[in-house]
Amino acid sequence: MAVGAGPIIYIKKTGEFFETGSGQSAEEYIDAYRNCGDVYGKLSETIEIKVSNTTIDKKKAILGLKSIFGMRLVESSKLYEKIISADGVHVNMDTAWEAEEAKNKLIHLGFNVKRLWQKSR
Repeated sequence: MAVGAGPIIYIKKTGEFFETGSGQSAEEYIDAYRNCGDVYGKLSETIEIKVSNTTIDKKKAILGLKSIFGMRLVESSKLYEKIISADGVHVNMDTAWEAEEAKNKLIHLGFNVKRLWQKSR
């Protein structure tokens, strides 16, 4: 495929057409549209943390939050309480790499974590 000659995406529901580039596959553009309503959207540096089950080890979770986010123990304890009492807590990381690393570590601790999408505009 020539540079800039990417797929044209047609959204049946809205009748919209999107001319895309060759930098990503058609599936990646479609995935972005499905997740944030923008074919040019991308994963953001923000993660959403929820409690996936009630058997999460509180002590291990608090110490993990402390380590992952570089917090004091009292701050990580407050974050843990906020996470278990809310329907999802959003945390902004500095880079996409840090967001992905934090997501993986939090999942290992038993949290339900996903990276949020952002629109290009």
